[in-house]
Amino acid sequence: MKKFVFLAVAFLFSIGMALLFPNVSFSDTSSGLNNVNLSYDSMLNQEVEGVYNVPAETTFIYESGKLLGAVEDYSKIEQFLQDVYHEQYEEDYPETSLGLGEDVYISKELSLYDYEDIDDKIIQYLKTNRSYGVVVNAIEFSDSNGVYDTIYVKNIEDFYNARDKFLLYFCSKDTLNYVRNNQQIPELTTYGSREISVKIQETITVYQSVAKVDQILQNEQEILSYLSYGENQTKEYYTTVEGDTVDGVGAKTGLTGTQVMILNNDILLSTTQLLEPGTQLNVRYLEPIINVEVQVELIRREEIYPGETEIELDDTLKEGAFEVVREAQNGYKNSKYIETYVNGQYSSYYLASEQQTQMPVNEILRVGTMVIPGVGTGKFRWPTDNPRITCTVGCYAGHRAIDIINVYHRYGNVYASDRGVVETVSYNSIGGYHVIINHNNGLKSYYGHLNKPAFVDVGEYVDVGEIIGQIGQTGVATGPHIHFFILKEDGTRPHPCRYLGCSY
Repeated sequence: MKKFVFLAVAFLFSIGMALLFPNVSFSDTSSGLNNVNLSYDSMLNQEVEGVYNVPAETTFIYESGKLLGAVEDYSKIEQFLQDVYHEQYEEDYPETSLGLGEDVYISKELSLYDYEDIDDKIIQYLKTNRSYGVVVNAIEFSDSNGVYDTIYVKNIEDFYNARDKFLLYFCSKDTLNYVRNNQQIPELTTYGSREISVKIQETITVYQSVAKVDQILQNEQEILSYLSYGENQTKEYYTTVEGDTVDGVGAKTGLTGTQVMILNNDILLSTTQLLEPGTQLNVRYLEPIINVEVQVELIRREEIYPGETEIELDDTLKEGAFEVVREAQNGYKNSKYIETYVNGQYSSYYLASEQQTQMPVNEILRVGTMVIPGVGTGKFRWPTDNPRITCTVGCYAGHRAIDIINVYHRYGNVYASDRGVVETVSYNSIGGYHVIINHNNGLKSYYGHLNKPAFVDVGEYVDVGEIIGQIGQTGVATGPHIHFFILKEDGTRPHPCRYLGCSY
């Protein structure tokens, strides 16, 4: 439509001219026009050869808003485009045609003037400036602000295949098939997670347009690369060394193991895959031109920690002595969360529902003083809320602890995992701000990378679940987390999951 925007204006102008000069008749330059300047502003210096007494429909051709000239026989231009197509483009782009370039448009207007025939000049101009292109599929991307990008593809099926491969970076093939076929995704029957939706946040529109060859994405891989990185196709690579793991490479480069797998899905099938030394892995994360939103439903059994220990004073016990009257027992609840990920990265969550299945039981201690004894129970709780292990023992060479994040609160509280006495509150360039608690039962626990000095002092008694600091990334850390390990009297470090109940 845009190639005919001048039609209405030209029509009204020409009718106005006819009304102003109703008695003007056609003349040629040899009789009545010798002393009249009828030249007009065309790029190809086209002359006016006469004037009609009735406006006639005239075809004009424009480029980038500038007039090239009036066309005498538009079929010549059409034939020119057909000839160029058959000679130069038909083999690589079969079953299509050439069209005038995106900035070239045709306008049919009413005019009183008879113009010089410069069709050959116009065709030569189009040829010299290559003001034409191949008719292919244009893919338009728009958001709430309007169209922000357009690509041209040789084969529309390549685009759909590349789009689906891009979606599979962030969701499973089964989920994509369910969504594509409008089928119900199976409900969870036990603890775990399932993807419940996948969508592209932006609007994609497909239509036919004219594009120059160097603008056209030629195959599925070129389209996938453009969807993944846009104009900047530069990659960054890491070369693996002995002992590297997928999670470890992620920890070294500021990514998660899953992100490393996404970036290298042609050679990595899982985050537990063994890596051969010398393997080159792309570690520049996606900067896509579209955003894929995936919602995940999680149902998990969560512990409900007991409240404060109930103290019964007994003056028959000496100061510091204690007896367990009733052991603490954790309660449990089934919680359903809905998490949203955009391009594989966590975005938000909400608690959809929860059901308590077992009430917690508070511990009762009979003690000789009001002071909570600094002797641990040997049973450890997680040091953060909403815990997730991002790097386990051995995820890269020399890593002898587990890194724990709070999935929903990056700088959430850090809790004492068991009762004890604060032995160390310090800072160093590796662990940043850190705390060591002596549980006086042969075990100590370490909490590293706090975001500021701990909330407790050396020698202070702490109870299980007492807040001792906040998650941070001081020292050597690629993101906010707690570097946590348990130390025995003989200097060995047992795997923390032995005490926290996680798998390892």
